[in-house]
Amino acid sequence: MAQTKVKNIYEKMLSASKQIKTVAKNLEVAVSSYNSYKAVSEVDVLKAVKPIEEKIGIYSYPHSREIVESKQVTIKGKSGDRENFYIRLKTVYRFLNIQNPNEYIDIVSYGDGIDSGDKATGKAMTYCDKYALLKAYKIATGEDLDAEASKEYEKIPQTNNEKYSLLLSEHTKAVNKLDEYGIDFRGKLKPMVLQKANVKSINIVDLGETELFELIKFYKFLISSYEHQQQQKNETIQGGIN
Repeated sequence: MAQTKVKNIYEKMLSASKQIKTVAKNLEVAVSSYNSYKAVSEVDVLKAVKPIEEKIGIYSYPHSREIVESKQVTIKGKSGDRENFYIRLKTVYRFLNIQNPNEYIDIVSYGDGIDSGDKATGKAMTYCDKYALLKAYKIATGEDLDAEASKEYEKIPQTNNEKYSLLLSEHTKAVNKLDEYGIDFRGKLKPMVLQKANVKSINIVDLGETELFELIKFYKFLISSYEHQQQQKNETIQGGIN
């Protein structure tokens, strides 16, 4: 009787990607009493991923974490200044082949957390883990409402505190997308980023709201340029096949 071939980790990851369904943005994130946006909760991601991983034979977990940056930041608001703790984490999330534990894939993700109490680290860890799973399995997250939140940021009068919170969220999304695409904005492209965005640093704790907004805008330009180039390459390949 022929033995069943054990799938390698790449085959298992591909199989899982095909079986995991879209995860809806069910989490309402309040930026203020009159402004919020939709996001994907970690619970919804785990509910979608873990049963499929168990079925296929994959075990995923945060293998290592590194504090990239941590600092006290002062956020200005109508009621006065408030001291918050900011932390940025780098997480290596490992996807292990249960039938061959020596075989695994590592995914790197980054997450920011900011809180006036002791929740900043937990927020950063949650963001890292959630987006490692989303990107590893290429999970769609339903309708993209992030753009609507960006428009509301421009339309609705907000306090400095509310603006800063929304900018932090947009910055984290942009940085994760740059990392996903392998755009070296921290290294080779950093001088260009500083010049084009007209900022003194890419560390957000060193930037005011206006500078942070300009930095995010240039990050989005880099992302858009990369996606446009990839689309052109795909069209060229398809044209050659046809």
